[in-house]
Amino acid sequence: MIWPVKGSLSMIEVHRLPPLIGPSDFQQIAALHVALSSSRKTIGSFSHLPRTPQRAVRGMRLLSCIAVTSLLTPVRALYSEEDHVKILDDEDFRVQVQQDSGVWLVEFYAPWCGHCKELAPEYKKAAKALAGVVNVAAIDCQENEGFVQEFAVTGYPAIMIFGEDKTKPTLFDGDRTAKGIVEAALTASRRVVKARLDDGTEEKKRKSRSEAKKKRKASGKSSVVQLTDATFDGMVLNSGDVWLVEFYAPWCGHCKALAPEWEQAASNLKGSVKLGALEATVNEEKTTEYGIQGFPSIKVFGPNAMGPADAQDYTGERTASAITDFALTALETMGGGYQIKELVSEDAVADICNGRSSCVISVLPHITEGGKRARDGFIKTLEDAVKLVLGKPFKFGWMQGGDQPEFENRFELTFGYPSLVAINLDRKRYVVQRGAFTAEAISEFLQDVMQGRESTVGFDELPAIKTVEPWDGEDVQLDEIEEDDDDDDILSEILANAVKKEEL
Repeated sequence: MIWPVKGSLSMIEVHRLPPLIGPSDFQQIAALHVALSSSRKTIGSFSHLPRTPQRAVRGMRLLSCIAVTSLLTPVRALYSEEDHVKILDDEDFRVQVQQDSGVWLVEFYAPWCGHCKELAPEYKKAAKALAGVVNVAAIDCQENEGFVQEFAVTGYPAIMIFGEDKTKPTLFDGDRTAKGIVEAALTASRRVVKARLDDGTEEKKRKSRSEAKKKRKASGKSSVVQLTDATFDGMVLNSGDVWLVEFYAPWCGHCKALAPEWEQAASNLKGSVKLGALEATVNEEKTTEYGIQGFPSIKVFGPNAMGPADAQDYTGERTASAITDFALTALETMGGGYQIKELVSEDAVADICNGRSSCVISVLPHITEGGKRARDGFIKTLEDAVKLVLGKPFKFGWMQGGDQPEFENRFELTFGYPSLVAINLDRKRYVVQRGAFTAEAISEFLQDVMQGRESTVGFDELPAIKTVEPWDGEDVQLDEIEEDDDDDDILSEILANAVKKEEL
């Protein structure tokens, strides 16, 4: 197309305008053309003036021409196909990335961003090194604004790593060097290969987690604690427990993808680390207080955390296994206790026995047999055993001997106290520990259960569990012992009288 701009300066011919020039640009060019024409008419009125003003007018014309030609010069992109970096738009992303089975590194950038320009040479080096191994791409978010909200991009540049599951990318937070980027890409590739070698194990796990989520929805129970502005401080701060809190928004796609993983991790960690969730769009006070900029954001609180200064960011993988591993490590380093629950009702038993984990239930002697000191010692043994099997699929609880006779009879726990049984409710199998009641012996027993070295016994259903009063943590009441002593005294008196009668 030829657009003649007539004037005394030159004839500008525009051949095959680049695609960046649109109708609005032509309107600007036309406006400048009018300005040029106006300046020609005005110049005559300055003919009587010294040459300096006339030169100024010619300078104005020259600047106008430069402005026109600058409109015809496209903004130079940060990358080209020659850099081994694939340039994507919305449609390309849906087709090339989301439908591909390989690993993709995608940089979200803005052409005006200084940090993006600094990263570009390193990103190109990484792309060249990864050519044919990992796909490297870039998206101009100024031209594709929809990605900013979809992937919660809060700053530029942002590099997302899309692995096997394209709905759950991870944000690259390593060194912004070619080496750092390449290492992250190869790590993601190894993870994908390992998952495939597992012959569908990960897929089975995902399906199992999905089924578990459906069951929890049906039962209305969740292991995730729902938090609000009003309840946050009282439950999370200085609680004596380690907390992981997710700040989320209901419209956020990444939050929806995280939800089943978060729920599964909460179930895995039940009784050790607490997982909470706070809807940021409704509870803006805490969202602002903790400086939340994107969703989902996960904050970690130690047992003595008092506020934002004590909160740490979780930046690991958004999978149940990674979250569980991180939380258990945090428990070891930050402290906090693992409380062994007393099982005083059917709901309490179901709470630790439902799901994929096995429940480990110990029947401890009655409080009258040894008192508080003995009971605290047995519970401490169980707590120590828990620490030895952290991260393994076991949940612990205890009952008082004699409170649940049907349970003890059904699971062969009538040989004395303390006793211990591991039950898998899903598989309807159980196995009783016959060894010493020490943390090491219990840990070894559970390791053998996991590895199939213990013979298990089948059962149909859990027996009925009676609701009983929980232990108040106090020592045995003296009147209970005195009553027993009175019985002994009466028996002794009867025997003594019988002996006297025989002598007579």
